[in-house]
Amino acid sequence: MIMFTILLTVNLPYNGALGSLSVYAVEDDEITESDESKKEKLSDDEGVMLSLPKIPELTDEYKIIEKYETTWSSTLSYDIKYDKYDAFPHYVVNLSSYKRKIYEEPDTDTKVLKKIYYGTKYQTIALIEDDKDEKWYAVVFEDDDEAIIGYVKEEKVSKREFQIDEMNKYLENVAGFDQLGHIVYVENYKYKNGYPPRMPNRSYYDDYGYRRGQSIAGYYDSTMDGEFRYIQDGMLGVVEQVVETTETVDDIIVIDSKGHFTDRDELSEYFDVEESTETKEPVTEDDEDEISPLDKYNEISEVTAVKLFVPSFGVSLWVEEKYLNEDKKSPDVLDQAIIVDRENQNIVVFEHDDEWKVVSMSYSSTGKVGEYSLPTPLGYYMAITRKPKFDYVQDGTSTIVGFAPYAIRFSGGGYLHGVPMSYTFDETGKKHSPSRYAEYLSSIGTIPKSHMCVRNYTSHAEFMYDWVDIGNCAVIVIE
Repeated sequence: MIMFTILLTVNLPYNGALGSLSVYAVEDDEITESDESKKEKLSDDEGVMLSLPKIPELTDEYKIIEKYETTWSSTLSYDIKYDKYDAFPHYVVNLSSYKRKIYEEPDTDTKVLKKIYYGTKYQTIALIEDDKDEKWYAVVFEDDDEAIIGYVKEEKVSKREFQIDEMNKYLENVAGFDQLGHIVYVENYKYKNGYPPRMPNRSYYDDYGYRRGQSIAGYYDSTMDGEFRYIQDGMLGVVEQVVETTETVDDIIVIDSKGHFTDRDELSEYFDVEESTETKEPVTEDDEDEISPLDKYNEISEVTAVKLFVPSFGVSLWVEEKYLNEDKKSPDVLDQAIIVDRENQNIVVFEHDDEWKVVSMSYSSTGKVGEYSLPTPLGYYMAITRKPKFDYVQDGTSTIVGFAPYAIRFSGGGYLHGVPMSYTFDETGKKHSPSRYAEYLSSIGTIPKSHMCVRNYTSHAEFMYDWVDIGNCAVIVIE
């Protein structure tokens, strides 16, 4: 057998509107909220953020340590298509079961203007320091249609932000994929295409924290031997080089410069034949002598190895061709992207039309470390498939107990989805869905809470579900 190696060479400030909610779901391990706090957070009427007031003049006993931007970054344009919840460039969130007090001034002896409940988020515009070296966030809230500034102690809340500028760097990388080669993604969901080898030290994780589960081996050498690391199901890659095997003696290359796995009409730089290069019917004994060398090569050649540039790692690795998505029809340019920020527990959705535009900004909860849970994996992935809902099982069992709606799968069992809910079961054991989907969890946008997935408010999950173009949308997890 002869082996051939083929070498390939207008930004507007945006403030979200507060929409009405009516159905809640509560996790077993999260704090429930009082009806009073729910009412405070929600409104039957759409609210629009008011003009922000200036920071009041402070006496000499206070000084401003940091000022935060109050308008969205101008590195991107905005065409908002979902705005059910207020979103702020910089904000604070209460992660405690205790209600945190907002004072009239950065002083606990002044009037308490408001209390922050668990999961509540307020815009912050500055960090203040008093004469005792204690720090306070200046936050903005609405009271009687007026925007008010108050102060909450720094250690009582967690400061967050939407990293739009940082996300733009990832979008620039996505836009440059077409210059590198043909986009594909790793396909090994539920070990569909085989089990990867174990690490030499028998560890379930490689040196970079990526797990063996539903992954493949990416080798540093074309011999597909020696050192390797795991590449997870769904992870994006760009074809750089292809190795084919064939029994023919005709040295004909049928992979174009972008690594496409099908022949093209214009391949004159690779071979010198007069026959048509169009794809023909399968070869039979009767017409074997009439086919072109190209057709003959295509009938009997087999791709055995692919050199894949993996943007998540910034390196090129060798993989078995069988582990790449079967149809190889991923576009050269991706027109959609969903970026999940693990550090800030938020999510931003983008689409490309002459330029990248923000279409939604919301909050999310990613995967946690636990006996039956995993962190949401970092990296560039593909929106692989979607389903109206997917079932989940009770921890440590195979018993289905609930479901999550509007699910978009991007890696292994990792989905973007809405608020998870429990089934009810009748006397025959038949499961029944709730009559209405839960919309809200107070833990969304706080800390990692899921098993690996990315939880969203159900309305945002539904928006993404209706919006996404499967196979043309990158899902990028950063921190």
